Parts: sequence; C-alpha cells; structure tokens
Amino acid sequence: MRNYIFLSLLIFSIICAQTSVIGKLYDEDGNVLPGGNIVLENSDIGTHSLRDGSFILPRVPYGTHYLIASYIGYEDFRKKVKVSAGTEYINIVLRRSRLPGDEVVVSASKQAEKIIDAPVTIANIREEQIMKNSAVNFSHLLKIAKGVDVYEMGIAKAEANSRGFMSAYHSRFIMMNDGMNAMLPGAGLSPGSVWPISKEDIDRIEVILGPSSALYGPNAHNGLVNIITKHPRYSKGGTAVLGVGSNSILTERFRYAGQLGGLSYKINLENFNGTEWDQEKYFGFDMDGDGEVLLNEKIEAYTDEDRKVNFLHLNSALYFDFNFAEVASGYGYSNSDSWGTSNLGLIRFLDVGMNNSWIQLTHDRFFARFYNVNSKSGRSHQVFSRAGTQFLSSFTEYPLSYDEAIDENLVIDNSGMTSFEIQSNVKISDVHVIFGMDIQNYKPNSQRTYLYDRGVNDLETVLIDNGLDTKRGKEINISQRGLYGQVQTEAFDILNFTAAFRFDF
Repeated sequence: MRNYIFLSLLIFSIICAQTSVIGKLYDEDGNVLPGGNIVLENSDIGTHSLRDGSFILPRVPYGTHYLIASYIGYEDFRKKVKVSAGTEYINIVLRRSRLPGDEVVVSASKQAEKIIDAPVTIANIREEQIMKNSAVNFSHLLKIAKGVDVYEMGIAKAEANSRGFMSAYHSRFIMMNDGMNAMLPGAGLSPGSVWPISKEDIDRIEVILGPSSALYGPNAHNGLVNIITKHPRYSKGGTAVLGVGSNSILTERFRYAGQLGGLSYKINLENFNGTEWDQEKYFGFDMDGDGEVLLNEKIEAYTDEDRKVNFLHLNSALYFDFNFAEVASGYGYSNSDSWGTSNLGLIRFLDVGMNNSWIQLTHDRFFARFYNVNSKSGRSHQVFSRAGTQFLSSFTEYPLSYDEAIDENLVIDNSGMTSFEIQSNVKISDVHVIFGMDIQNYKPNSQRTYLYDRGVNDLETVLIDNGLDTKRGKEINISQRGLYGQVQTEAFDILNFTAAFRFDF
C-alpha cells in the first residue's frame, strides 16, 4: 500500500512539474507581431500571439526545450529554453526574411500567406522597391512587376494590363486599395493618379496576373492590382518629402502616424504640380477647298494652359484595438487636372474629384466592411470637340472663348458606388476554408454625355429646342451580389490543392 501511495505521489509530482511560458513577439523595429505561431519543438504544445503581440504557452513540462516562433515574411526563430519552477518570460524578436519565397501576400486568398503558397500567379512590389523608385504614382511603379504591361500617357498618367493586348484605353485590369474596389464607378476605369493615396503610405503593391474572379467579383477576370497601405500601429512617426524634376515637377508629401493607447491613426497629404510634354495638336479643315489646311483654317487644340498637371491627395484613418477585434474607419479625397484617353478620344480632365470612406471590423476569423466611392468630372471635356467648337464659332457673330467652348463640351460624371462585404474563415486540420458574400451598388450618372442614361445629348437638344422631344433615357442602377468560397489543403507535404467557386445574382 505504501509503495502504491509513493508511486502515485511521484506520478502526480511529475504531472504537476509544469509551468507557463509567457512573452511577446516583436519585429526588429519594436513593432508587435499579432498572429505569429509559437510552439515547442517535437510536441503538441503551441499557441499564437494576440493583437498586442503577447502569447502564453501553458502546461510546459520542466526541463530543456526548443522554442520555435514563425511569422509570414520573417525568418523562423529557434531558441533553447530551460523551464523550471515559476513562470518563464521571454520576448522574441523576428528578423525580416530576405528570401523572395517568404514574402507575405494577402490578395490571392484574402488571407496572409507566403507568395510561393498563393493559389494564383502573383507579383509583389515591396516597400524598399517603392521608395527607391522615382515614379510619380503607383501606375508607373507597376513597371517593376514582371508580367505587367504599362502604357504611359504623360508625367502623371499610366494604364496597366497583365493579359491580352495593351492600349491606352481598357477596363480589364481591376484596381483595389486594401481590398476595396477603387475603379471609377461611372466609367469603370482605373483612376490612376486621381485616387487619394500617397507614395509614402504604400506598404506594398500586389498584382494578380490573371483570373481572380472567384473572390473578387465578376469583373476581375483579367488580373488586378491591390495597393496595401501601412497600418499606423506598425509605422509610427512622420515623413516629409520635397521633390523636383523635369517638366517643372514639384511635389510635396507629408505623412504622420501615431498611437494613443488602443487608438492608432494616420494622415497623408500630397500636392503635385508639373507641365506635360509639348505637342502639336490642331483642329481644322480645308475651308477653301484647295486641298491644304492653312494656318487660318485651324486652331491649336493643345495650349500652354492645357499642359498644366496637378493633383491634391488627402487621406486619413483611425484604428481602435479591442484585443479580441479591431474597428477601423477612414476617408480619402482627391482633386486633379490631367490627361487621359477614353472611348470618346483624348480627354482633358479638369477639376476631377474622387472621395471614398469606409468602416470595417476585423477579427482573426471574421471580417466585415462597408465603403463607398464617389467621382465627379468637374470641367472635363473632349479636346478636339472643344477646339472644333471654338474654331467654328470664330466665323459667327459671337465667337466663343476657351472657357465657353469647354462649357459647350463637358463630359459629365457624377457617379457613386457603395459596397458591403462579409467574410469568415475556418481551419480544420490541414483544410483552410474561406467563405463570404459581397454586395455592390453602382449609380453611374453622365447625363447622357458618355452613357445611355437619363439626359440629353447634342442631337436631342436640337429636337427639344424645336419642341419635338424631351429628355431621354433613364437612371442607371446596377446591383451586384455574390457568394464565394475557397478551400485549400495540402497533400503529402508536397502538393497544395485549391478549389474556388462564386455565384453572382
């Protein structure tokens, strides 16, 4: 009996010879790393770091163990620790990985993963590449990515494409900002330099080279670019940049990010001015029928006033951490003058504005977000139509001025888009399941200047003036709703299987 009691006490003491290992996970800059994996080698004891970087490994047996910590985009950490009576405390600092395969991306599966594990072909433009490049805006930066064609249309305008023929006008390549649709809600084109984002606030640019419609909607069939901005909690401090260059380029950029307890915030401001390359563009025709367009039979369509390019960007965001989840919201505004090409021909964009606002809830297994995008065309117009109107009016009793000719040829856009998305993810053994729903509502409004919506075009104006017609067309409202899912699993440690579906209605 005594031997039985002694043996029982011995077993009990061995079982009780356990303690907890507590610590925090940091990067080299002192920023906490939430969601990292911490395990004891050759055991089933493991956990992950919380939003403040803290972790607890419970019931660690006394003795010497190897502690392993890993985080996507960082080198693995391995250290021998000796556990004895009392709680053990250890802070772990991870170094950024320099191996391309360890780069972290989120656009492929809407979840953080190594680029070599992504189920689609994806290119990643890192922060260090962005800061070393003298590109004016993100569109020019895309030249760094392999497999992307960039068509430059001036000092501040460029279009990108990853599949098919490249041209100055196409709508096949989707632009996103932190996973939010950033396309012009009326024209359906990439806004480029009009979008309210500053170079100093870009953490990385991810480019999916090919179809990605299962997770991102029915229009993302030709690839997309997702601009990932910096979280203020991990990029605190201020930056001021003054840049000058050819074409009278002058740019001023300012960024500041800070933290007050659980609240972190950031603000970005950018102002850009420059002068486009000089070109000879005229509108005219042979008035006297001699087979030649003389100087008095044409008008300059590209003046010194037209060459001016400028844009103003402002955006701000607030993030509040509740430990178990994070609530964030933000607002962006831009106004610009630039050049572009559309299905109407060469367009002079004047006083073009965009704004976006958003609010989101983020949890390890749940995500929800509501956002909207609005655009206005200001005094934008088709260049040769404006020049032609001004030229022909010079033969009348009341010739039009430059500004009056613009007012006669406005391309109107006062469009908006709202979106709501919700997503969840679960992991069962080696199977990772993502499922969600998104709803997008578009209200394009061109007043019949480039869409067949409610309004009056030039021919109909003549009919109305003669009492023969009224406004034609109807308001356009487009609603897109979709359910999607994706399943990923690994087989035999060498193969990854991915299946995705989407149903739009």
